[in-house]
This record gives sequence, C-alpha cells and structure tokens, in this order.
Amino acid sequence: MTDGPPADDDRAANRKPRARHSPLSVVALFFSVVEAGLAYSAGVSTGGLRVFVVIFMCLFGAAIAATFFVFLWKRNWVFYPPSDFDGATLGDYVRMMRGDGERITTALAPAISNAFSDASVAERLEQAKITPETQTAVVSVLRGIQRDVVDNVGATVVRFDARPMQGDLGARWEELYDADMPAWRFLDRVWLRLQPFPPAPYGSVWLLRDTASGRVFDDIGPLHRVGAAGWKDSRPIGQLGFKGGMGLEVVPNAHDRAT
Repeated sequence: MTDGPPADDDRAANRKPRARHSPLSVVALFFSVVEAGLAYSAGVSTGGLRVFVVIFMCLFGAAIAATFFVFLWKRNWVFYPPSDFDGATLGDYVRMMRGDGERITTALAPAISNAFSDASVAERLEQAKITPETQTAVVSVLRGIQRDVVDNVGATVVRFDARPMQGDLGARWEELYDADMPAWRFLDRVWLRLQPFPPAPYGSVWLLRDTASGRVFDDIGPLHRVGAAGWKDSRPIGQLGFKGGMGLEVVPNAHDRAT
C-alpha cells in the first residue's frame, strides 16, 4: 500500500473545531481589565484619592453585576451565540428564550378538534345504535358545536404582536380577556411584556392597533388627557373597544416620530 497525502475527509476530521467566543467572555475580559487597572491605581495612590478609587471599585463591580442580572432576566439570549445551539435558528432560539412558546388557542384548538374526530364520533354513534340516516344529521350538529367551542376559546384571549415595533424578533403572546379590567392595568401588562423596550408609558412612543380594523387606540392611557398628571385610565377595556378574540399590534406612535 502506498502512502499519499491525507484525504480531504481525513484532514477535516483531524481539524480542531474553531473556538466559539461568547459575549460573556467579552464582558468578563472588560470587567477584569478595568478592575485590574483600578486595583493598580488604588495601590499607587494615597490619601483621599485611594479611598475614592476603592469606593469606585466597589460601586463599579456592583453596577456591572446588577446590569448583568437585569439582562439575564430580561434578555438572556444576548449572552449566548446561536452557534452554541446546533440545529436551532436565531428566531426559534430567541422565541424560546423569551418564553414565546405555543399560544393558548393554538394549543387548545387541535385538542378540541381531536375530541370530535370522525373516527371517535362514528364509533360512538354506532354503539348508540343510531341509524346511518340519523348519523349525518348528528355529525353536522357536532361539527357546529366544535366550531362554537373553538370560537369561544379564542374569544377568551387577546392576541398581541410586537413585531411592527420591535422587528422580526418582536414578542408575540396572548392575554386572558377581562372586559372589566381597567385600562391602566391592561396597558401595564403589555408594557411589562415589552421590557426593556420601549422604556416609556403608553401613548408616548408606542400604541396599540387593531389588526382587523386598523383602528389605533390613541384615545386611552394616562397621556391622552391634557393637564392630568399622574392620572390613571380606570375605564373598563370592554367600554374602550377591546374585545375577546381580537388581535392587537404594538406600533410606533406616528405623531411622536413626526415631531
């Protein structure tokens, strides 16, 4: 057997995998360099300057730790590159890290449909000794009940889509609909879902828009009443045009952008 140059497959198999640099390593390097510089400054300084440097070292470390945990809680995906998760796209990874899993109605609708499947309905009707002529009418009635149940489930939630405001990776979620919920609480729930962006109250830079009709709800919230500082909009959302089953988009305030 003659020796020859290694095949391409062999070279690829023996090649060391490329090192993956995580954003966490950049944060750690930055923190280490700054702390080392501050430690050196504290060692060569004297008097009040040394006290100031030591205090700044402690405050700087606490600030970095607080910022890290805030991002870890709010946007933890920024610390991990998608390459760490083979087989997952960036969009899928971000949605899972944000908790944007299957929505309520998306998960319930197939389960309801399966309960009215053709096989199970036909088997039960046969066991009940219902004639084939009657089965057609009974199945038709059950199909209507199935549609009504699915519609009723969908009417118990309001669907939100923040992509018009936040881009393709914006949040999408559902909230249970309560017609008697005060508007301020309803808007606060949306605001918390959008954190840490936008860092502003409703009506300043962002608004809600009905997906079906295109109506923009710019007449609600704490900012639409001039001279009412600190005022909370306590009107029930059922009286403001919000309905169960509707879809809402989080959109930029066009007037705010124009100004």
